[in-house]
Amino acid sequence: MNDLAGLLVTDGGEGRYVIVNAHRFPDLNQSTWHWWVNEKGRISIIANSGPHKGMQLTRVVNKTQEEFETDHVNGDPRDCTERNLRSTDRSHNMANRGKPKTRDPSSTKKGVCWSRWHNGWRTCIMKDYRTVQLGVYATENDAGYAYNVAAQAIFKNYAGGLNEVDPDMTDSQKGYIINKVMRILKDKFEESFLKKPSPRFHAKGTNQVNINSDERSRYE
Repeated sequence: MNDLAGLLVTDGGEGRYVIVNAHRFPDLNQSTWHWWVNEKGRISIIANSGPHKGMQLTRVVNKTQEEFETDHVNGDPRDCTERNLRSTDRSHNMANRGKPKTRDPSSTKKGVCWSRWHNGWRTCIMKDYRTVQLGVYATENDAGYAYNVAAQAIFKNYAGGLNEVDPDMTDSQKGYIINKVMRILKDKFEESFLKKPSPRFHAKGTNQVNINSDERSRYE
């Protein structure tokens, strides 16, 4: 635990702490930091003063180059340690996030919406600003699983914020959806680029490694 430190950030209230590496703390603590949340619920921690004024905390810690974005490996914006940050492009960064906040969404699942035209649940995924349609499904659960399959196939270990799905889905149900999604993706991408999930692949965040309870309680 001595290799971690809690960095205070303001948030319009009593403030909160985020976790940083202890050896980075003296430099980072020379600036005051603020927790910003935009209209879609996206979080940025930006310096209000000091040597890092105007810069995002994650970019400072990760030393992210201008042409890249900074991704939290475990999806937790409070974990700003070096081990949890990586440079990536826009598509991969968005792939590792949950469903954005929208007004009156027809589905709580990422990449899924109700289609009145098809009378079913439509699934899509974005890669390099291009929308790929993944088909229409009878249930919201199946549509959510289809998104998970596509995200794992395209983004691999960057696929985070995945949908919670019914843990009682059978291997045959999952296998049918996997095969359907993979047929669609093979028409859009080089097959060697894709990673086909196993029917044993289940649900949320195979790459999610959360801050352990001791670390979290110490700095909250």
